[in-house]
Amino acid sequence: RVPLRSLAASAAPQPDPSDLPRAGLSWRSTAALSAGVVASASVVSYFLITRFGDDVRCEPQEDVIRPGQFRSDLKTFSLDAIAQHTSKESGGIWVRFGQGVYDITEFVEGHPGGKERIMLAAGGDIKPFWDMYGQHHEPVVYELLEEYRIGNVTEKPE
Repeated sequence: RVPLRSLAASAAPQPDPSDLPRAGLSWRSTAALSAGVVASASVVSYFLITRFGDDVRCEPQEDVIRPGQFRSDLKTFSLDAIAQHTSKESGGIWVRFGQGVYDITEFVEGHPGGKERIMLAAGGDIKPFWDMYGQHHEPVVYELLEEYRIGNVTEKPE
């Protein structure tokens, strides 16, 4: 057996942490690494701008259609006409969001919250239901909704 005192005495002294270079890099290595990162970012930026031009810039685009905004390229429907579309048998299941009219007939069966819930909005406005469930106000949901867009509401809803 080795006495504990002799183990403690034979242990190598620990260096002072302030004497150690950070992450094992000298200031020259750190400067070279920083320059490499900046150069890489510059090359990537140059590639993106020459390849995609103005599409890379993070500026709002005026021509982006948001769900519920009026679209002049689509038909218009009255609130009464929308209200009549509450089943497949009535010509499809329509809902409105803002000024948009959407035929969701094909989507109803696959609605993540169940057919019963989405059918509560059939023929009417989906906004009150969407406001109850925050996950509806996500860009991916808005994009999905726009895939079912068939027109605009002729009059502004109350």
